[in-house]
Amino acid sequence: MSDRFAEARLGPQAKPPATARRRGALGLPPAAPMAGIVVAGALLAACSTGSDTSFSIFADPGKYQYYTCAQIAGEQKNWMQRQRDLKVLIDKADQSPGGAAVGFIAYKADYVAATEELEQIHSAARSKKCEGEETWGSNTVIR
Repeated sequence: MSDRFAEARLGPQAKPPATARRRGALGLPPAAPMAGIVVAGALLAACSTGSDTSFSIFADPGKYQYYTCAQIAGEQKNWMQRQRDLKVLIDKADQSPGGAAVGFIAYKADYVAATEELEQIHSAARSKKCEGEETWGSNTVIR
């Protein structure tokens, strides 16, 4: 019945929607090869990160590039305090029944973000050769 309405409205060349689907050479819809190309591109892009930076979801790798050593030290102090505060909150949540799930949902993403920010700060401080804590470098001499 829909064929008759389609022909009357659009002419004899009209096809019903069920038979109008196009398939590619492999019998897949046209979007499937494009999705495969996008996935392959994403995988290749993930492998193309520089060797001096680590993969980071929450922290911007170039954020501290133009900071001075004093600004880097201040940011490091702030993020270390944030990380400690979140760790205390996670530990406090773990002590109550069901608190581990609450701590994970409420604080874990912020804790990971603070950790990644600290990694970026340490990387920027090393690249700028900033004077920092003694734990950043070795205090032994190689002979």
